[in-house]
Amino acid sequence: MKRPSFYILFATALCVVAFSNSGCKPASDGSLDLLDTKVSSLKIDDLSRSMDFLNSERRFDLSEFSSNVSASLNRWVRSAGGDAGFDDGWSLDENAQTLIDDFADLAACQRVSEMSFSSNDSFYAQQCIWLNQLASRLADSTALGPFEMYRVAADDYQPDEDPDSDDLISIVQMLNDGLDEEQAQELTEGLRIFDWITRNIQLLSDANPGDAGIEEGEEGLTQEAIREQLVINEDAPEDDLAAQGAPGLGFTRHPWQVMMYSRGDQVDRARLFILLGRQVGLNVVMLKVGEDQRPWCPALIVGDDFYLFDTELGLPVPGEKPGSIATLADVQANPDLLKRLDLTVEESLKENTTYRVTGDDLDQITAGVLIAPESVSRRFSNVEEGLGSESVITFADDVTALIDSVPATDGMSVEVWDIEFQTQRFRDVVRQAVLDSSSQMALMPKITWHIANEVYIDSFPNYRTSRCRYFKGKFNATTEKEGRGAIESFYRLMYSDAEIGRLGSDRILQRQLGILDAASKDAAAFERRVNSVQSQMRLVRRDAGFFLSQCHFDNGNIGTAGNWLERMRNTTGTERWLDGIEYLLARSYEGRGEYDKAIEELTGNEDTPQYAGNVIRARLLKELIEAE
Repeated sequence: MKRPSFYILFATALCVVAFSNSGCKPASDGSLDLLDTKVSSLKIDDLSRSMDFLNSERRFDLSEFSSNVSASLNRWVRSAGGDAGFDDGWSLDENAQTLIDDFADLAACQRVSEMSFSSNDSFYAQQCIWLNQLASRLADSTALGPFEMYRVAADDYQPDEDPDSDDLISIVQMLNDGLDEEQAQELTEGLRIFDWITRNIQLLSDANPGDAGIEEGEEGLTQEAIREQLVINEDAPEDDLAAQGAPGLGFTRHPWQVMMYSRGDQVDRARLFILLGRQVGLNVVMLKVGEDQRPWCPALIVGDDFYLFDTELGLPVPGEKPGSIATLADVQANPDLLKRLDLTVEESLKENTTYRVTGDDLDQITAGVLIAPESVSRRFSNVEEGLGSESVITFADDVTALIDSVPATDGMSVEVWDIEFQTQRFRDVVRQAVLDSSSQMALMPKITWHIANEVYIDSFPNYRTSRCRYFKGKFNATTEKEGRGAIESFYRLMYSDAEIGRLGSDRILQRQLGILDAASKDAAAFERRVNSVQSQMRLVRRDAGFFLSQCHFDNGNIGTAGNWLERMRNTTGTERWLDGIEYLLARSYEGRGEYDKAIEELTGNEDTPQYAGNVIRARLLKELIEAE
């Protein structure tokens, strides 16, 4: 006997509903139970397919990716019966209400209670997956090589012979008094995440309006004049840089863009630290200090203590004991710990060499709890619930629970942080400006930074696929079915001049890069397309060499990473990554025990935005060596 089709079951269900509405109670109907099971199964299948799509390594262009993911998620909603199919009792967290109201002009805030997904939701969902994959592999890592300085500080700790033991936990527990094993593990996981960010996200200056955007010969402009040149929306309030579309501290990029582009300012780094930590159950807040409540540093909460990680220095704030990490209570009790972060005349001849925070600033502290419009929305609350308890990915935030989890501290207030909302507003202005720039040529100079730093990446699917493999920790493919690993992927992106030159005639390369052969229809358009991709290839190969070094470093091949970095530093055209190359090279020397070379590398470039932190690291390393 054939199984009844879904439509017959659906018709049966309608008859049952009609019968129940007539006032008679129907008998238990097996077909109705089967219908419920079928619908439930469809819901799960549709959501699973959406997650598979987000995890896919297919080289989609961005518009195709975003439309496909949102369409897949909306099919999941329809399979549940639309909005009515989610009897979830959801309500907007009262602690998020103020931000939703303050940014009511944003589409993401207007749609906070809806169950339909937009194309922008695709990038948020992918961001959560990337964060989870990266944070999970960092938390599971037992590599000790990147933490040589802490190993030396712990009385020249010798690793355990057991390959499964996590020596860094033992070291952290030795260096930081009063931690039990669970707390030492939390602090260790935070240290690993922070260290990855410092090594992988090249620091941009706080005042940086964008890497391009200043016309040649205008270097003498003040920062205010530069920003005025970059203001896209002149009708926006003067004190709202995000609404003006003028790049500023912390809101210029979404976290997924910071990961993809591998560049960001100190607040970008702090946001990544908070979000990566949250994916593995770590509680991190952003501290703002002083009368002006300027951003200081993220703090990892372990027990009742706030451990300080300075994303501008690229270092945890050093504690009293060599190799320890200072807590907020430590620096409040002994502000001289902050004075130790000043640079001496011997270390720097710059005018301002004092640390940016003083003991007096600690009288007014705010702990910022990071949330996003999507993370408090009904739709992502249901995504997380639909994936079930087996899922480890965090898509939605319980804002009240996050606020309540911050230990009460004298002089500290707690508030939700609006930086993600500012980023949404800024990116909306930029997106519209890009759309309008073809008809309003006056806008073009104002979005030059966007074109120079983002468009070539957004237009190159192979680049994004390689980065995705790196976040996962898929360094090498073990079987042919798995495809390439990140190391081979980046190596293949290091195009030679010959490869770039023959793009116009190499059909295999054209197919790999998604160039449609339009020569028979429009030869001029095809030539323009080839020329554009050739320009992208030159930029991509510049980035790929640095990313390849990062892969080797993360994969435990610190020596190999150092060899690549030494080669890159002497290669023309890699100036964009010079700060990151020199820092990672110093870390490779440090990891191999070549301390003198590491110190020389850390103190050699006074123009890098992370110079103060590099000098302090060199100072700490030198003190440890002398103590040994």
